[in-house]
Amino acid sequence: MPKRLLRLAAALLIFGAAAGLILWRGDRLDSTQPLKGISPDAVSRVEIEKQGSPSMILAKTAGVWRLSAPLNDLADGGQCAELVQSLAALSIGSQVSDDPGHYDLYDLTEATAVHLKVFTRDRAASVLDAFFGKTALGAGTLYLRYAREKPVYLEEGLDPGILRRGADAYRELAFFPNDLAPIRSVSLSSGGKTLKLKEADPEWVTAVNLRAANFVSEKTTDQETGLDAPVLSVEAAGSARRARWLIGKRQLENKGKPVYRYARSDDRPGVVALVATYDADTLLKKLAPRP
Repeated sequence: MPKRLLRLAAALLIFGAAAGLILWRGDRLDSTQPLKGISPDAVSRVEIEKQGSPSMILAKTAGVWRLSAPLNDLADGGQCAELVQSLAALSIGSQVSDDPGHYDLYDLTEATAVHLKVFTRDRAASVLDAFFGKTALGAGTLYLRYAREKPVYLEEGLDPGILRRGADAYRELAFFPNDLAPIRSVSLSSGGKTLKLKEADPEWVTAVNLRAANFVSEKTTDQETGLDAPVLSVEAAGSARRARWLIGKRQLENKGKPVYRYARSDDRPGVVALVATYDADTLLKKLAPRP
C-alpha cells in the first residue's frame, strides 16, 4: 500500500478513536446513576465478593457500621462513609458489548470480576447488584455488567482501589471512636490503683487517641496475651456510654525489642488488637509509684 494511503488509514483510525471517546464523554452526561436519589444514610449493607477471597459484608445498624464477614468486628465509620459516597457517584455510560462470550476480555466473568451489592434499610432487594471488571479508559473507569443482564458498560466515578480493599482496611482502629465523643472522663487502672486523668494532662491526649496498629489473626489465649491479668485498663466515658480497653503483655518478636502490647475491648469480644508499647507504657508510668 502506498505511504500516502497508509498515512490516510492511520489518520482515519486516530479520528475514529477520538470520535468514539468524544461520543462516550458526551454519553456520560446522560448516563445512568444507579444510586442517584438514594440518601447515603439510607444505605444499610454493602457486600463485596471476589472469587478466591473471603466475601466482605459491611452492615449498619442504629447508625453504627460493623463487619459481619469475613469476621465480626466494629467498622470504621469514616471508611464506610467514603465507600458509600463513592458508590453514590457511580455513573454508567456507553454499552460496549452484549456478548457473554467476551466477558473474559473485560475481566467480567464470575471468576475474575468483583461482585458488589448495595442494600438500603427500607428494601429487602438490593438497589445495586453488579460485577466490576478491569480498568477501561483510564484509572477512573471500569467495565461493568449488571447481574442477570448481558450488556457490558463503561462505568466511572467509583475508585477502583476501594473494590480492592480487604476487610482489615474497614476495621475500626480507634480505641475510642467518634460515637463516644465528646469524651467526658478518662480513667487508668493498674495493680489495684485507679487514676482519673484531667484534660490538662498530656496523658489524656495519649489515652483518647489510642489506636490499634494491627490485629492478631490467629487464635490466642488470654494467658498467651496477658489479658487474663492485664497490666492496664483504660476507660473513657462519653455522653451516652463508656468504653474500656484492657492491655496485656508485650508481643514477643525475634529481633529487637517488642513494639506492641496485646489489647482487647469490652465492646469487641474475640478481637485482639496490638497497641504501641510506647503509648501503653506512657500511661502505665502515670500510675507508677513516685520515689
